[in-house]
Amino acid sequence: MSTRSKRIIYSEADCHTLVDIIISHKNIIECKKTDATTWKEKITAWAKIADIYNATTMEPRTAEQLRCKYDNLKKEVRKLEAHKRQALYQTGGGVSEPDIKDTLQQALEEDILFDNLPKETVAEQKNDIFKNSESEVKENEMLTETKKDPEIKKNWSDYTPKMLRSKRHRVLQVKRKATDHQSEDDKQNLKRKLMEEEAQRNKEYHIARMEREAEIHKYKIENIRLQNAKLQLEIELLKKQL
Repeated sequence: MSTRSKRIIYSEADCHTLVDIIISHKNIIECKKTDATTWKEKITAWAKIADIYNATTMEPRTAEQLRCKYDNLKKEVRKLEAHKRQALYQTGGGVSEPDIKDTLQQALEEDILFDNLPKETVAEQKNDIFKNSESEVKENEMLTETKKDPEIKKNWSDYTPKMLRSKRHRVLQVKRKATDHQSEDDKQNLKRKLMEEEAQRNKEYHIARMEREAEIHKYKIENIRLQNAKLQLEIELLKKQL
């Protein structure tokens, strides 16, 4: 009878923790080189990721288990993006804002999946979802509009659902500051530092507990030896009295 391996279940919190740790090591994990040095660096990085992960969870995982889970997460994100692209093509065009992604998917897509690709490839992958719909909107704007920004509509009495897909006015568009990327890097570095410190504290606590248990065991053995010696003396005294 063949034995089946037990399925490993990860909670959403476990997935978030794993992705946060991998982001701080993504330059090694997502490196496209295949030489022996890079391979050894990846093995070392996964071992370190496993140590940090196991220090923050009650269910330890091996480096190989975490790597397989990470690969599965990337596959899930790619499937989600393909599904969204297909759904967008079926709407008949129009500018559409992407759905708000889960933190896990956002981290995988922005920080890992696209980070190490060339800029041209990154732009192509991120904008591929909206390529057809944006081109259709631009053609309509060239025929019907002469202004750079769309006209702000004040009278909504003739509202139609299609207006929800119209392009936002420049005034309503939120511009991302140039320092956002730097601040995100600082946050990731701080998070990685805190995780490493917590792992070190847990390791020191574990060592101290093992030393204490060894000391207690030593005292117990000594106590048993003394009790046996006392019992032996009592037996000798009884023999002499008889």
